[in-house]
Amino acid sequence: MKKLLITIPFFILFSCGVFRISADIGMTKEEFEKTNVNEEIIEMNETYTVYTIPTSEFHKKYFYFKNDKLIRMDEGYYLQKVLYLMDTE
Repeated sequence: MKKLLITIPFFILFSCGVFRISADIGMTKEEFEKTNVNEEIIEMNETYTVYTIPTSEFHKKYFYFKNDKLIRMDEGYYLQKVLYLMDTE
């Protein structure tokens, strides 16, 4: 029983590490992909790429890359508006 009580906190700590996100404005797509293992491309064209990473069961963060550099991060509230603006630049 004592071993079980000792191991439970470790499982909790490691399970929270799944949603750790490492991103800085200006980083390259390659750096982003190396530091974030659960990213998913949701849109890509010649000008921009949009990645998403789940932060919980119901929330996701979005990462916008233009010319292979991270220019914006958000929780997707303005996803369509941002993509429209990126297309017109």
